Amino acid sequence: MKADNRTREGLLAENEELRFRVEQVEKELHALDNAGVDAFMASGRLACSIIEQAGEAIIVCDERGHIIQTSRLAHQLCGENPLLKRFNELFPLKVVKTERVFSVMTPLQGTCLESVEVEFIRSDGQICHLLLNARPLTNDRNHIAGCVVTLTDFTERRQAEDSLRRAKEEWERTFASVPDLIMILDNQHRVLRINQSMSRSIGLESEECIGLPCYKVIHGTSLPPECCPHSRTIEDGCNHTEELHVERFGGDFQVTTTSLLDERGECVGSVHIAHDITERKRVEEALLQSESRLRAANEELQAIFNTVPIGLAISEDAQCFHIRGNPANERMLGVSPGGELSKKAPLPPSYRTMLNDLDLAVEELPLQRACRGEAVTGQTLDIVRSDGQEITLFCSAMPLLGEEGKPRGAVGAFMDITALKRAELDLKKAHDELEQRVSERTVELADTVEILLGEMSTRVTTENNLLRQNRLYTVLCDIDQAIIRAHNRDSLFNDFCRIAVEQGGFLLAWVGLVDEKSGLVRRVAASGATGYLDDIVVSAIEGQAAEGPTGISIRQGTYYICNDFQNASCTEPWHEKGRIHGIKSSASVAVMEEGRVIGALNLYAGEMDFFDRQHAELLVKMGADVSFALDNMAREACRQKAERALQEETLERLRAVEELREKEHLLMQQSRLAAMGEMINNIAHQWRQPLNALGLLIQQTQLFYDMNLFNKEFLDESVNKSMDLVNHMSQTIDDFRNFFKPDKEKVTFSVHGVVERTLSLVEDGFKSQLISIEVRFNADPKIIGFPNEFSQVLLNILMNARDALVEKRTKGAKVMVNVGEENERAVVIIADNAGGIAEEILGKIFDPYFTTKGPDRGTGVGLFMSKTIIEKNMNGRLTVRNTSDGAEFRIEV
Repeated sequence: MKADNRTREGLLAENEELRFRVEQVEKELHALDNAGVDAFMASGRLACSIIEQAGEAIIVCDERGHIIQTSRLAHQLCGENPLLKRFNELFPLKVVKTERVFSVMTPLQGTCLESVEVEFIRSDGQICHLLLNARPLTNDRNHIAGCVVTLTDFTERRQAEDSLRRAKEEWERTFASVPDLIMILDNQHRVLRINQSMSRSIGLESEECIGLPCYKVIHGTSLPPECCPHSRTIEDGCNHTEELHVERFGGDFQVTTTSLLDERGECVGSVHIAHDITERKRVEEALLQSESRLRAANEELQAIFNTVPIGLAISEDAQCFHIRGNPANERMLGVSPGGELSKKAPLPPSYRTMLNDLDLAVEELPLQRACRGEAVTGQTLDIVRSDGQEITLFCSAMPLLGEEGKPRGAVGAFMDITALKRAELDLKKAHDELEQRVSERTVELADTVEILLGEMSTRVTTENNLLRQNRLYTVLCDIDQAIIRAHNRDSLFNDFCRIAVEQGGFLLAWVGLVDEKSGLVRRVAASGATGYLDDIVVSAIEGQAAEGPTGISIRQGTYYICNDFQNASCTEPWHEKGRIHGIKSSASVAVMEEGRVIGALNLYAGEMDFFDRQHAELLVKMGADVSFALDNMAREACRQKAERALQEETLERLRAVEELREKEHLLMQQSRLAAMGEMINNIAHQWRQPLNALGLLIQQTQLFYDMNLFNKEFLDESVNKSMDLVNHMSQTIDDFRNFFKPDKEKVTFSVHGVVERTLSLVEDGFKSQLISIEVRFNADPKIIGFPNEFSQVLLNILMNARDALVEKRTKGAKVMVNVGEENERAVVIIADNAGGIAEEILGKIFDPYFTTKGPDRGTGVGLFMSKTIIEKNMNGRLTVRNTSDGAEFRIEV
């Protein structure tokens, strides 16, 4: 059914006309007699013709609510033939005002309905808005014989009204939410309307401002300012923009006025928009200050370039036709100040570059390779200068990338290691001689202690087995230490009880010795829940008091375990006291002295089934060790005499080791200098990205300003990012200086801080190799030592991990750093996923001069010096092992 677009007044007029027609139909119907339905329908031909041609949907129903006649539009509205069907089923009309469904029974009961707004959902899902009129039809006896319902469609008018309302609401919301300050003014400077931003800024409600002069509301003056853009717009009808400082708002604003025209095209006012540019001006000033700081940082970098003792060279073209070097590099190569260093230059320098006693091709030089996109790290080259002098250089080079990521040049670092190589040869020779002396002295010491080895062989065998077991049982380890420290039986027994309770977590530990006269077991030491032992009687001879774990172990001369103390028959006399003290398992082991049982060691736990096979082995070893200690005390005096002789020999050996320590100091300096080349690469990585990011931020600021997207949030974000980048580059300089500052004495420092500082020096280099670094700080331990040396150890391990990942081209390459604390010691674990270290060389990697990188990439002293720093200088431990993914280095201090 096609919707009607007529007005409501027109619809009501037509509705009245329709009502008149219906009344005519009713008059015809009154003339009917009771001859039956056929006669009724025959006499209603005129009514049917009127209904069929009506311009509205007209439905005539009988007294049961069945449809007996409809107009053409009613047929189209329901989408099917409605005759003889129930009206309520075919036309479910919802009354808008009550939200109830209209029933045809309402007019059939005599109620007339006029102009009721209803909704009808057609079969295609379309919602139709209709005006409903319903009247009953009566016969000549004034009985209701049916009803007539008319439906007038005004769907399109309702949709148009809704669209107009939504558009107005959307405009109102937009006007109210614009952050700029907006006023609509007439040509007399009077305020017609303001938005919410302007209302908040002036502190007045919108209604309070209407009709007031704008210059009084904004500037608090009696006349407009001379540069008022609204005055100019009223004069010439054009748009105008001015930048004004508004004292009332405490800032600067860009004010734009746009003319308002009436129907004749004449200017009757303007739209006055004020955009706050205070922050923009402040940003411009901040950018000027940032530029000044960048200029100062650049001057500092140039000063470092000119004064650093390492040779530096830079090529600013991708073909390396021109290379300039710093003074240190020019002195090393014998080139005059400002001279050309490139072998591709028209007048190349006369020095020669050698690798393995062969001239190196120009294209294979470090900077040439870097200009092709390669990263050259730790290459060792021999140089023959023009004056004939031969030197050895440790070289590294990195490409400088352009905006498209392609090399636009290269930077290189060169360190003269000629003296270092000579020192290495001398040090190796001295090391070999010292090893020979130590070997000879060891043979002499072996002859001296041969007698002691014979007497102590039994004890050594027992102690070796005990040490292997101690890896699984901390308690046994501490008890063995107590055995070594003990000078008499009482101190040994007291230490056993204390250690078992404090370290092993047992509820109770006690030692009982057998009284030879009475056979009773007498307590000589105890720790823990000693209240259990009050008033109990334990015997080693036959009887009920001898049937417990203690009596059984003493009589049998071995151990006895009860894992269900509360239910076992052998512990029945002690069930109640055991329950009070929470005892659920117990174990006893016999103690012997000179081959005879003298008592028992007793342990009690708060869990059932506490003692397993390994605990049984522990008990046997514990009893054997204590018995052995008792026997060994008699021989202690003799052993001490032998130890004094051994100490004298040890002192001589320590003096030899002291000489070796002096040589190791030279190796440490070599390792530090070797790390300087890595640092140059790292600082280049760290500066390149921040400089690019800072340039993009400056360009973005101009772009956002041109696009009118410049706001305070963007401004604050850009300034904060710029300052972070500047501070980061400044911190890079400080880190570079601090790394090479020697430690003069031990200090207390944070492991967390040293790890973060070291990672900041290498993280960009790792990113360039597509290597991720995962760091987890479980604690922030503080240790006493040399922070720069500790940082050098971390750097050596990280560089080795990087080289292994690059060499093996590991997919998803990563390095994991875990910082924690165990047993009051700082622990740093560095692991990679490069596949690990070959088992045949795992035990050699800490040896001096051992390297798998080749003579042009490694010296073999990095890990050796790292182990020396941790274990000798800082009294810690440095170990390595292979995991399922790769190698794992563990530092404990």
